[in-house]
Amino acid sequence: MNLTTLKSIIVLNGHANSGKTAILNALCCKLSNMVNVSINQNEIEPSRTNGGDQRFAVVYKARKIAICTAGDDANCVIKAFKYAEKVGAEVLVMALSIHLWGYKTAELVFDEIITYYQLSNIVDKTISTTYAPPKPKGYVDNAKVQALFTKI
Repeated sequence: MNLTTLKSIIVLNGHANSGKTAILNALCCKLSNMVNVSINQNEIEPSRTNGGDQRFAVVYKARKIAICTAGDDANCVIKAFKYAEKVGAEVLVMALSIHLWGYKTAELVFDEIITYYQLSNIVDKTISTTYAPPKPKGYVDNAKVQALFTKI
């Protein structure tokens, strides 16, 4: 992978049904409804659980941002990084279901990815956790959406 443009990774970490996808979809919606935001690419991939995981790229504040809602396994993580590479993203915002990685913390998983892909250009790595009781389908934690929005 050639991710020379990627400078920042923002990970929304949590168990299944903790609201990660809903939060990231709401973030995509918020960005797509703003003035001065250009949508570069939106891909939807069929998913076993929610009908479609989204990969979304926008230019906001002169920075290209890739948002990937899938994060249930290693393949999803690799696809997120490949999508960030494809769109030339400076910021990657993604979901991660860390419990599927065994004993590893989200920090350790991403340190390994950064080392493996030699991503020495990463200057910011933020991991936000949504450990909470399962949420009803479609529930959106608006405070979490705003926190992610502020971070990008």
